Amino acid sequence: MPVIEGMMKVYARDCMAKAVVNLESTDTATFEGLLALNVFLTAGDVVQCALVNVKWGEMALERFLLQKKDTLNDDDVAELGYYSLSFSLAGLKVYTANNIPCAPSIEKFFHAKKELARQAFEVLLSKPLYITVPDVKRLRDLNYVWGRQAFEVLFEEKRKRGTRLTAEDVVLLAEADVKW
Repeated sequence: MPVIEGMMKVYARDCMAKAVVNLESTDTATFEGLLALNVFLTAGDVVQCALVNVKWGEMALERFLLQKKDTLNDDDVAELGYYSLSFSLAGLKVYTANNIPCAPSIEKFFHAKKELARQAFEVLLSKPLYITVPDVKRLRDLNYVWGRQAFEVLFEEKRKRGTRLTAEDVVLLAEADVKW
């Protein structure tokens, strides 16, 4: 094994992003060797791999999502979103298998990619039990129409369950200037 290849493996154990920047973008065999080490990847590592070679990014993403299938968080999905919508949507699919995106998560996604946020919002709307008044308030600040839709779903769910908005809910909605 050449010295440089040995160094790449040492770097990969520490941080895949450090290793891939030193590789030629056509050296897929060495990259696959690094992936075979089964090092822990971060969303940043996936993005760095994709910046060197898109195929490497796809391979790293696949490994990353397998590694984090139960622990993927909204920060990871948002970081993928800053690079690519397709990468972030793959991350969102894994994320929503274990989590319901709330307004703060949707806000992070919105700053990365608006389409990512829209799809996360659709997941939230499909789970009306998890929509809260603070979610409605934040969503309204982010996108008026989303706030309105979330409010309507929340109100309908409360009506179905025979519960009412609390005084605290009304105050929060009034503070957000929600007059629906």
